[in-house]
Amino acid sequence: MSLADQLVWAVNEYVKAGIDDIKGDDWTEDVDTLEHIGNYVTHETQIFPASTDQTLTVAGNVVANVWSAWVEMVNAPGATTFSSVITATAHLTAVNIEDTSVANEIWMLEIAYGATKVMIARIRFISASLGNLPAITGVRIRSTHMPSDETIYARLMCSAGGEDCKLHLRYYFDA
Repeated sequence: MSLADQLVWAVNEYVKAGIDDIKGDDWTEDVDTLEHIGNYVTHETQIFPASTDQTLTVAGNVVANVWSAWVEMVNAPGATTFSSVITATAHLTAVNIEDTSVANEIWMLEIAYGATKVMIARIRFISASLGNLPAITGVRIRSTHMPSDETIYARLMCSAGGEDCKLHLRYYFDA
C-alpha cells in the first residue's frame, strides 16, 4: 500500500471512529468516507437527454395547482427512459429548466424512484417573460442515491392548468 493510500485509510478510520461516536449504527462505510465525499465534489457529470436534438418534456395537470400523475421520464425523439441510462447507483446534481409553455407562472417539480415514489428532489421555480427572470433556470440538487434497478418518475404542478416544461437533468455515477 502506497503512503498516499495509507494516509487515506488512516484518515477514513479516524473519521469513521468519530462518526461512529456521533451517528452510532448509522455509519455506512460505502458512503461515509473521504473517497465518497471526494466523488461528490469532483465527478464526471452526465446529462439527460444526452444530445442537442432530444428533449425531455414534463406535462402538468390540466387543472391549475394540482399535481400531474407520476410519469416515467422519457426523451423525444428516441424514447429513451432516464431509468435506462442509470446503469449504476447515481446522484442527481441539477435540473435545468430550458423552456416553459407559459410565462409568469409558478411551477413545482418532483422526481422520485420506485413503486413507492422514494423522493429524489423537489424544486419550485418561476417562469417569467423577458425583463424579469428567464424561463431558463438551473436548480442545484443534492439528491439521495438513485439505484440502477428502479424506475425514475416525475410529476409537475403549475399555477396555470395544462402547461408543460422542457428540462434536462445532470447526474453522476458513484465511483
